[in-house]
Amino acid sequence: MNKNYGNLEINYIFEKIKQYCKTDTARFLYDNIVSFKKQEDVNKELDLTDEVLRLVYKYSVFPFKEDFDILQIISRLEIKSVLSVSEIFNLRLFFIMEQDIIRYFGNAKKSESKYENLDNEYMSKIMSHSKLLREIDDILDPEGQIYDNASTELKKIRKDKLLVSKEITTTLNSLLLKHSSKLSEPIITSKNGRYTLPVITSEKNKISGIVHEVSSSKQTSYIEPDEIRILSNKLESLNHLEEAEIIVIISILSNKMFDYYETIKSNYDIFIRLDYLHAKALFAKEFDCVRQKVNTNKYLKIINGRHPLIDKNKVVPISLILDNQKRTLLVTGPNTGGKTALLKLVGLFALLTMYAVPLPANEGTNINLYNEVYCDIGDNQSISESLSTFSGHLTNIIRIINGLNSNSLILLDELGGGTDPVEGQALAIAIINYIKQFKPHLIVTTHYLELKTFAYSSNDIEVASVAFDADTLQPLYYLNMGIGGASNAILIAKRLGLNSEIIKNASSNKNENASETKILLDRLNDEKVALLKEKANLDKILNDNI
Repeated sequence: MNKNYGNLEINYIFEKIKQYCKTDTARFLYDNIVSFKKQEDVNKELDLTDEVLRLVYKYSVFPFKEDFDILQIISRLEIKSVLSVSEIFNLRLFFIMEQDIIRYFGNAKKSESKYENLDNEYMSKIMSHSKLLREIDDILDPEGQIYDNASTELKKIRKDKLLVSKEITTTLNSLLLKHSSKLSEPIITSKNGRYTLPVITSEKNKISGIVHEVSSSKQTSYIEPDEIRILSNKLESLNHLEEAEIIVIISILSNKMFDYYETIKSNYDIFIRLDYLHAKALFAKEFDCVRQKVNTNKYLKIINGRHPLIDKNKVVPISLILDNQKRTLLVTGPNTGGKTALLKLVGLFALLTMYAVPLPANEGTNINLYNEVYCDIGDNQSISESLSTFSGHLTNIIRIINGLNSNSLILLDELGGGTDPVEGQALAIAIINYIKQFKPHLIVTTHYLELKTFAYSSNDIEVASVAFDADTLQPLYYLNMGIGGASNAILIAKRLGLNSEIIKNASSNKNENASETKILLDRLNDEKVALLKEKANLDKILNDNI
């Protein structure tokens, strides 16, 4: 992923999506995600994700088991390596999940809804291993232990073990009574995996057996009596026989698994891919996302777009349009009004579309498939490189200019800021004019009056502003297309509590220094606002009468 996307916070989005993955392999796919370059590929991926989302809404989440990743087991099947009991048990869990998924998709196929893409790509290709599951169930209990009757020989060995264990218990109890006076305490202990009696050291020669350990005080010797040693050796021999028989049983079962390597691997690959899509769908469900339209006609339309990293209860939807005629958008408004948030939203939506992720917006949202998204957002000052804020921005803009083409999306925050306003405005206009030659989509935020004048005089630049309530002195965050906005610096300073005398003087200076151009722009803007309000009223009257 392009490291220059950091300011657009797409990495945070993928971290959110990864939380819905059940396997590390699916998370790895998101860590190494590559953007789509072709419209048909994006649409295919979005169609698949949309079908998964519709399934989730109708039938709940896919019946995946937590961490069903059996890639290492599959690798052992490929080289025909005998599996362990725990690996067989994990395969059993995988096969159970497989049957659950087959039933889940079977119900989906019976419904009126169509899931043709999912069916063609995945549903119809899932193979059932119910026969293998039954064979495993004949051998392993639900806790992963081998059944006694898994083989005739194992049943006999375990029966003999039980008899020997009972004999050991009877003999130990008898020895406890027989040697009670010689014991430091009347209990059976275990040392080095052997049954022992805690014998008073001074009495140890009176009991025939092997000393396995002596207490730190030297007062107690832990002796395995000869009668028990013979029985324990017999039990140990039976344990070895049991282990050998289990290996035989598991080897036979593993050999059967080898024959199904291809279909097990195929199902695994399908489930990992579905885990990947399922995570996107669950993200889309959480954030009320829709399947956006995708175009290659230089058309960008966002309807009530909501940034997924802003609280759903607080986020203010944003709508905007850019097309092949109006390719540049100049956004004005106060510092606290959300201009930077707007840039991040647009950039993020463009990137999510390139990666085929549904968008938290309304139906009808239509995103051009860009080759690249470039952004210069926030403070680019670099102490380590001894760059000023202005130099940092300019270095970034030079990089953007050197890489842009007609299918780029370029997002420039406070273009020309951080330096002398006269030179900054002149440079900003020159940069916009140069970039416009390549005909990309360009969104610029600014406070500069000259840029606003420049935009109003250009028929290929759209003007917009983030809304601000001058009465309450509160930012409203939504976007007013076609309407320029003031910086409202004095009003914001007043809201933040700046000394009233300073506010009064600043307002006086502002009125005295207001240029004729600004006055005309403000008048034009007021007239446009009035026209838009009148149009909205007329539309309402028309809709009410329909």
